[in-house]
Amino acid sequence: MGKRFDVAIIGAGITGLATAWHLERLGVKKIALLDPLTIGANETLACPGLFFGGSLDNFTRSSHRHGKEIAAALWRFADESFDLLLSFAEKTGVPHLVYNRLRLISETDELNEARQAVSQLSACGFTPQLSLAIPHPHLSSMGVQRDGGRGGWLAPDKLLATLRRSIAAPTIRHEVSSLRLKRSGIALQLGDENHEIHAEIVVLACHGGISKLLPVFREVLVPVASQWLKLSVTGDFPATMAELDVGVGSVFSATHGNRWGGVLPRALLAGGGNYLRPLAGIGQLTSCWQENIAVHLEHWIAEQFAFKPEQLVRELGGVGVDIRPWDELPVIGPMFAEGRILVASGYMGQGLTLGFNGGRCLAQLIAWGEAHSLPRILWPERLRSS
Repeated sequence: MGKRFDVAIIGAGITGLATAWHLERLGVKKIALLDPLTIGANETLACPGLFFGGSLDNFTRSSHRHGKEIAAALWRFADESFDLLLSFAEKTGVPHLVYNRLRLISETDELNEARQAVSQLSACGFTPQLSLAIPHPHLSSMGVQRDGGRGGWLAPDKLLATLRRSIAAPTIRHEVSSLRLKRSGIALQLGDENHEIHAEIVVLACHGGISKLLPVFREVLVPVASQWLKLSVTGDFPATMAELDVGVGSVFSATHGNRWGGVLPRALLAGGGNYLRPLAGIGQLTSCWQENIAVHLEHWIAEQFAFKPEQLVRELGGVGVDIRPWDELPVIGPMFAEGRILVASGYMGQGLTLGFNGGRCLAQLIAWGEAHSLPRILWPERLRSS
């Protein structure tokens, strides 16, 4: 008989650690945190550190597919998630920057979509702004959609280290090879060894590894390769950045969220460009560095803000795997037909933003049986017939 816990959390990224952190503050103490060696790599450490409200693509992406009410609920959840993570960073001293969340518009179809998005957002009680016809001889933008001061950056390694120091739960460094439901709880097989631990409730926060443990999700949670790079800036930032109000701490996106970036002191982050990957990176279980994407992003940043090419010096970069549900909504909540298993994944490019709040909601569901701020549409039950 293995050790017994009230809750076993598989995954030690932002969601797993946040779930443990919130559970302990809600009085649940007998927790095991499993940090797998191969299941679902820690994507939090591989991310560039950007967090932001709203969504990566515009409001209309969700409203067209799911209706305005669901789109607004998801937008509010993301805004709340941004505020919660920012509050935690401020209170614990995690290095961070905050400024604007911007959408840079350079195509007519994007401009038309932005007009519709701003109208719908305003009708739902949000306060976006759309600025048009920005005059500059070297600026490609036709306009900018401002979604408020919910753009920011924080240090992912410092965030995880701070959470770890604040958690009393032991860390078990084993891969979980299988789950077995029993009347008395759930047995977790650890690796290839004849060793188990037992828990009343299991939280799957291992993202890419969820489908391995729950095969029902194999066709639902789709892996997508991703890539980003950091560019140091020599000389002065161009005047175009001030004209666009792209200050230090800003998060910006363009081409329907297919390209994105952020501003650090004396540096910029840039990511996306998946349309240059085979099948846009969809279905790739691992990500690899593509030099053509890096060059493409460098050129985009230079053209977007009127940098001279010699001003941008590549400093570092990273690759990762995002998880996108087939219906483009995050999956957070208890499994259908088995409430003792809870899952969180499919953050649609907003893992750092949504993970902390996702962990809080899972902790509330476990401790209280409800999480009022979690939209019910995000529960896995919607995938029952998929």
